[in-house]
Amino acid sequence: MADGASRRLAAHALTVASLLYPFLALAALRRFGSLVVIVALCGLLLVRAALGKGKGATGAITWTLLGVATITAGIAAVDSQLAIRIYPMFMSLGMLAAFGGTLVHPPTMVERFARMTRPDLPDYAIAYTRRVTIAWCLFFAANAMISLATALVGNWTLWTFYNGFLSYVLIGALACAEWFVRGHVKRKAGDL
Repeated sequence: MADGASRRLAAHALTVASLLYPFLALAALRRFGSLVVIVALCGLLLVRAALGKGKGATGAITWTLLGVATITAGIAAVDSQLAIRIYPMFMSLGMLAAFGGTLVHPPTMVERFARMTRPDLPDYAIAYTRRVTIAWCLFFAANAMISLATALVGNWTLWTFYNGFLSYVLIGALACAEWFVRGHVKRKAGDL
C-alpha cells in the first residue's frame, strides 16, 4: 500500500514539475547552468518512463519517453540551451499523438472522457466528441509549432511566457469554448 501511495505521490510531483517546467528550467539554468537542467530533464523523463511502465503504460509511451530523453541529450551535445527549451514541444507532440491515436483506434479521447460521466452516449454525442478530439489535435499541433518557434528564437522571456503561461491560458480558453459549444449542441439535440 505504501508503495502505491509513494508511486502516486511521485507521479503527481512529476506532473507538477512538468507543468512548471519553463519556470523551473529558467531558474535552475540561471543558478546552476545548463548541464544540471539537462541532466534533471533527462532524469525526469527516465523516472516518468519507469513509473509508467510499472502501472501498465504501453510500451509505446515508455519508448517515446526514452526517445525524448535520447533526443534531448543529443541536442544538448550541439546546443544545450535549445535542448532545455525544446521539451514543451515534445509535451505537445505527445498530447497530439495520444489524442490523434484515438482517432485511428476509437473510441476517441474525448469520448472516453465523456463516458466517465455518461456511459450511454447517444450517436450525436459520439460524432461530436470525434470533432472535439480533432479540434484538440489541431490545437496541440499548433502549440507544438509555436513552442518550437519560441525555442528556436532563443529569447528566454518569450519562451517562458508562452510555454509557462500563455499556452495554458489557450488550453483553458479552448476548454471553455468547447464547454459552451457542447451546451449548444445538447440543446439543439434536445438532450438536457
